[in-house]
Amino acid sequence: MRKIRLLLPILALIVVVLVIGLSACSKPVYEAKRASEINLGEETFARFETISKTYGDRSIGSEATVSFINYIKGELSSFGYEVIEQEFTSDNSKTAKNIVAKGTQKEGKGKIVIGAAWDNYYKDFEAHPDGAYQTGAAIAALLSTAKELSTKDLSYNLEIVFFAGSTDHWSGAQYYLSKLTAQEKQDIKLFINYGYIVGGDNVYIYSRDKDVNFDSFVRQVIDVNGIQGISKTPLFKNPFDANVVQKQVYQYSHIGMIGNNIAFMNEYILSMNFLSINWSDLTNPVCTEKSGYENVCETSNDTFDNMVSRSSKDVIINQFNSVINTTIYSVVDNQEGLLKSIEDSKDVNPILQSSVTYYIANIVVKILLIAIVLIIGAYAKSVISKHKEEYTKLAQATPQVKIDLSKLRDGQLTEKDLEEIFRAEEAKLKGETNDKDKTSNDDDNISDDDVFQ
Repeated sequence: MRKIRLLLPILALIVVVLVIGLSACSKPVYEAKRASEINLGEETFARFETISKTYGDRSIGSEATVSFINYIKGELSSFGYEVIEQEFTSDNSKTAKNIVAKGTQKEGKGKIVIGAAWDNYYKDFEAHPDGAYQTGAAIAALLSTAKELSTKDLSYNLEIVFFAGSTDHWSGAQYYLSKLTAQEKQDIKLFINYGYIVGGDNVYIYSRDKDVNFDSFVRQVIDVNGIQGISKTPLFKNPFDANVVQKQVYQYSHIGMIGNNIAFMNEYILSMNFLSINWSDLTNPVCTEKSGYENVCETSNDTFDNMVSRSSKDVIINQFNSVINTTIYSVVDNQEGLLKSIEDSKDVNPILQSSVTYYIANIVVKILLIAIVLIIGAYAKSVISKHKEEYTKLAQATPQVKIDLSKLRDGQLTEKDLEEIFRAEEAKLKGETNDKDKTSNDDDNISDDDVFQ
């Protein structure tokens, strides 16, 4: 029992240290600046409608994707980007293409990649959803972001990537990374992913299950520029633990990792993932998109018209502005502070950059907490058991004096006789032997058989 008492504070200390290690952050020392105001919400909403209604079938491997890819390439080319197709075979043996847009290449400060998935489940449902929430909104937002960035002076290289394979284990992001050398991967300073946006109540940014400088700096940019609609992201929201794909374990220790960003995190590349859901509503066991509504992502109800009816055009436009403005204000107007905060993010606790590390740490914390609960339970049980035995012994040892009332009523038992009876019983409780009981005969004393029933 003494060992258990010593072990409890030790385990508690370990948990506290791990929790602090996972949640503590180094405060950013870079002051965010006010940015030049932009408002691309209306323009993005128009793109959103065009993509959803004109290019609803974005099933990888389908003939319909040819016209969609040409549309994306045409838009990017008109913005001045060099556009490249990356053709690959998905996990489901379908031919798919990533669309990569490269800006002016510069030496020195590395690269920022901004991406979104473009495929959907159109062919998988008889009702043919256009995947407005799944990828349509993200495509529209990324095109607007790409257009705005094409006019800006950047101190780093920029790539805009539309990934195929979101419906096939994020195979497009995997393929993109597989074509890079180790040095090229190291040159990527930050990956920004536009995930499932404008379909939920709130917009969140997920970087990893630990506050880091670049994430904190971006949130400072949000505050300084009065960007509305970006909610605080909670830690450790586990929908499931791991998914083994192509001999790789993708660590989903947070629902914010469900996106192309997980492929980058597994390559130790810092990332941010924008997604729109409602974490405060626990109606759905995995995640709730909108409070009071059934989830629509990857269902036949994922359509543009349904998105607008569930929210409103104004709400959707505001969420577009939240995502796009946060990106532009951070990577353009505050690029120097962002790049410095990124470098410091890599310097602080580099072992905690991996999603695998977070997964393991997450599991360790849970195991320790369970161990503490079990130890406390065992300790409580032993204490209860100990006192139960003592109580039982006491109850058994309690004198059970029974007197023949007829003898007492007839005067056969005197006060002295009663005193002798109780003294004898008291002696039994103390483990003593009454000498009088040993030497006297039955005629001179009242026996137990005479008195006790």
